[in-house]
Amino acid sequence: MSGTRLKLTVETQPHPDDDAVVRDGLASFNAVYLGEKVHHVSVFLRDENNQIVGGALVYVHSDSIFIDTLWVEESRRNQGYGAKLLIAAETEGRARSCRYSTLDTFDFQAEGLYRKHGYERIGVIDNCLLGHPRIFMRKPL
Repeated sequence: MSGTRLKLTVETQPHPDDDAVVRDGLASFNAVYLGEKVHHVSVFLRDENNQIVGGALVYVHSDSIFIDTLWVEESRRNQGYGAKLLIAAETEGRARSCRYSTLDTFDFQAEGLYRKHGYERIGVIDNCLLGHPRIFMRKPL
């Protein structure tokens, strides 16, 4: 396809399906080397109207989970919901025979929660974002 013209675009509001093409493309590439394709699992905290007020987005491999995002609506923080989401993600990992859970957080987010649940720092990128360190953490399941 040497004669094919390609167009580079920068999109500030990309369609989720377009983002999925890129994520799925990388997952397929990685699968060649890992021998498996990552599975995505979401854990949601819903209110009485079935609205999402918290959640954890988790990527599951055969031996490890990566908790990509964990969030709780501000009015519901410090009530144990973050811990429940974290435990649910880890429980899903254990159910799939995973041995480790890995995540990252910034210094102003939830490092204390993760430490309380057995996570340890395995790396830090200082001044990662506007002077804040990005902290990588892991624990055995």
